[in-house]
Amino acid sequence: MQAAELTPSIAAARMRKEKPLEIRDAVDLLKLVEKHELEGEPVVFRGQSHDWPLVPEIGRLPFLVQGQGYHDWYSFEDHLLDKFRKYSYPYLGTRSHSDWEWLYIARHYGLPTRLLDWTTNPLKALFFAVANFRHDKQDSVLWAIEMKAWHESLERQDRRTLRDMTLVYPSHINERIVAQNACFTAFPLPRKGGQFKPAQQERLVRRSLKIRIPAGVRRKLRIQLAGLGFSHRTIFPGLDGVVASIRQHFGEGWLE
Repeated sequence: MQAAELTPSIAAARMRKEKPLEIRDAVDLLKLVEKHELEGEPVVFRGQSHDWPLVPEIGRLPFLVQGQGYHDWYSFEDHLLDKFRKYSYPYLGTRSHSDWEWLYIARHYGLPTRLLDWTTNPLKALFFAVANFRHDKQDSVLWAIEMKAWHESLERQDRRTLRDMTLVYPSHINERIVAQNACFTAFPLPRKGGQFKPAQQERLVRRSLKIRIPAGVRRKLRIQLAGLGFSHRTIFPGLDGVVASIRQHFGEGWLE
């Protein structure tokens, strides 16, 4: 009997028997990638310092609360994006951008949007999971999802009418997208008063894996990743990444 034909009770029993996935070094992660065949365009990775739900930041507190004061989620997102456009022109030059391109750029600099950041590189996802030493007292997580479909562009898709969470590989419109092997899942906006569905529950997700990274190995992993060339300087091109990399090298990143 194929897995797709299992009754819910049998499938649940099998899931309970499976041990949670865990890694303790970079080699463990690469072995998991090979074992579970986590390769190719439909598979993307996300590292998190906390076990946050896989929903975009605009759908988390406190933005979830702020959004309730608007007519709908689109109005809230549009307002945030308009603010970003208004104040970012001096730093982005005169090139015009589409709405989706503005969203990609804004998300990379931390603006809460419907986008959730992913990467095609599992070691870069691992970097994001352990980079912040201030969270070393708690476990990190690394997610891998395989999608049933993906897009190279969403330019023909109206932001208002997106119905399913969609994986998109954006054009290389800035240096961070290139350095991070970045891609995004774009979520449909909930109805007024609704909340976002976690990514792993979305219809177009073929499978998802959640990998635990124990708190006690975070520092060791930072050292391993630095030796492999994964640092703030390489992941965040620009002076802010250079400074963050120097601060970590000369003390902060090695604090217990």
